[in-house]
Amino acid sequence: MGQHYDRGIICYQNKQYKHAEKEFREELASAPDSAAAHAMLGMTLVALRKGEQGHKEALEAVRLFPDYAYGHYTLSYSFAAINKPKESEKAIVEAIRIQPEEAYLFGRAAQIYMNQKKYQRALEMADIGLSFEPDNEECLINRGGALLELNKLPEAEVTLQQALAVDPESYTAHINMGATQLRLMKHAEAFTHYREALRLNPNSEQARLGVLESLKAKNPLYHGMLRFSIFCRTLPPPVVVCALLLLIFPPTRLIIVAIFGAYAVANYMFELALHLDPVGRDFVSDRKEKTLKRLKELTVPLLMIVCGLGIAIGAALAPTTDKNYRHRHRAAVKEEPVQSMKFDSFVPYMAYVETRIKRNWHPPSMTKSMSVLVHFNLDKNGNMSNEKVVESSGDEQMDKAAIAALKAAAPFPKLPPGNEKPVEVQFRFQYNVSNSATEKNAPDQSATDKKSTASPQSATDKKSVLSPQPATEQKSITNPQSGKTKE
Repeated sequence: MGQHYDRGIICYQNKQYKHAEKEFREELASAPDSAAAHAMLGMTLVALRKGEQGHKEALEAVRLFPDYAYGHYTLSYSFAAINKPKESEKAIVEAIRIQPEEAYLFGRAAQIYMNQKKYQRALEMADIGLSFEPDNEECLINRGGALLELNKLPEAEVTLQQALAVDPESYTAHINMGATQLRLMKHAEAFTHYREALRLNPNSEQARLGVLESLKAKNPLYHGMLRFSIFCRTLPPPVVVCALLLLIFPPTRLIIVAIFGAYAVANYMFELALHLDPVGRDFVSDRKEKTLKRLKELTVPLLMIVCGLGIAIGAALAPTTDKNYRHRHRAAVKEEPVQSMKFDSFVPYMAYVETRIKRNWHPPSMTKSMSVLVHFNLDKNGNMSNEKVVESSGDEQMDKAAIAALKAAAPFPKLPPGNEKPVEVQFRFQYNVSNSATEKNAPDQSATDKKSTASPQSATDKKSVLSPQPATEQKSITNPQSGKTKE
């Protein structure tokens, strides 16, 4: 390997990834077929959060040298960076097949199984790696993490102490050790490790929350809440699903909501108490400042959403000059496709025809009672034709409204089976003004049983009645009252 490769390795080990990238690219400029340089450049790009570019370099390294274990190791990292965990697992399994005695490969496999929440499998991989190299940092950290998740706390504590002895500056080891000490109710030691993890990674929210938890654990009254929190977090997924199913039943729902509500209130009170602690005050204030900063960043989007909702609600509730707008809109939503409807006899068929016409009947405002008789034909497919006024009401607007109701209601469903000839139908639209002077002109009981109130004015003094009328002079007439067809 050339000098650029060696300098790149040093920069990578010191986490100077930008300088490492530059050195590895210069190495590839002089040796473009170097699988090792491609692999290290891929690892560097992944560390710089350039997953796609790093994945291309890893693929090139494997292409140049298919039996290069480190190339497959790099490929495993790059697959994880582009969110392909299954491919990542296959790549590390291939690397282990090529070099089955390399501890760092088993450390990587343990990390993959940790991410998949397969903690027992991760523990097995870490133990195999430690059998080849007892001081391998990655194997020790993953072994400690797996033991922590399996709730084997004393073993986890010992393993993580070994990991910190190998690398006292390991952020992950301090985080896992802090969690272990917190579960062992050693809040002082937990605070030390969480604070060190926060020093190594100041942007770690996990470390900040760990510091707050360890500070609250100084209060003996908080120990019960902490145990309850740890218990809930370590429940197996099937148990969690069963607990969620209990929310279906009102008694258990009330109990669960009461428990978690009390926990949330108590937790908030303990956090408020941290303002009295000289050390806790700083961490709580830092968290408050971050929360306020996030809220300020979300102010404009939230205002836009609220304004949009306000405009939408205002438009929905705004008055309209069309008094029948909401009625027609509701009918249109509930209407079914007529072509998919089938009727076995004329009784339900004509009842549906009448209902459909009623929905589209919007009579004009009148000061006196009147009626109009209309005629139309229906063919076997439900298509309407020859619509006309047979008996005029004497008012042009009333007649036009009746024809408009027919046209708006068409087309209708197909005629019941066995009816190939067109059917002639007559409907009478009645507009009755109900007051002391006109009560004698009110429709009879057979008409009021099938009335449709569509008065454009007050519903207390006017009503509009739509009733089918039997015809006796047409060639083929359907009487919707009896459901029979006369030839």
